[in-house]
Amino acid sequence: MKGVGAKMETEIWPSFNKLVCSKGKSPGADDWPFVEKEVLIPLWGKLQKKGLKLPDYKPKIKSLADKIVRECVAKRKTNFCKKSDLEKVKGCAVDKAMGFIMGNLDMADKYGNEANCKIAKKILEDESIWEWGRGIVVKFAKKDLD
Repeated sequence: MKGVGAKMETEIWPSFNKLVCSKGKSPGADDWPFVEKEVLIPLWGKLQKKGLKLPDYKPKIKSLADKIVRECVAKRKTNFCKKSDLEKVKGCAVDKAMGFIMGNLDMADKYGNEANCKIAKKILEDESIWEWGRGIVVKFAKKDLD
């Protein structure tokens, strides 16, 4: 099984590149409200419904996500159509996530166990989650047109 990044590269990026980047759009921090509302919160719920044990989105995960957007995306004026920008954001986001994990080791123990990892793997192998993601890309591409 490929990792999440590799799956994103093959399952989501081609649609995103075709429908968003090739049209000259420069998605970045200003798009966070859409991404949070249309992607992150619904995805969190979908994962939980599929049996993945996750903490509630608010307050801790939301604060982490907001921090990543503020410090890794907005500060760097990231354009998600530029792979070099994405690599920089990835490094920064991993750094923020590791700091979060170190400060919340109780959560790591509760949600980072082998049983939960097996559930996550099964979800990532399910084509329906990627199909849903491609649908969100279409919605995102149309959002400025509505």
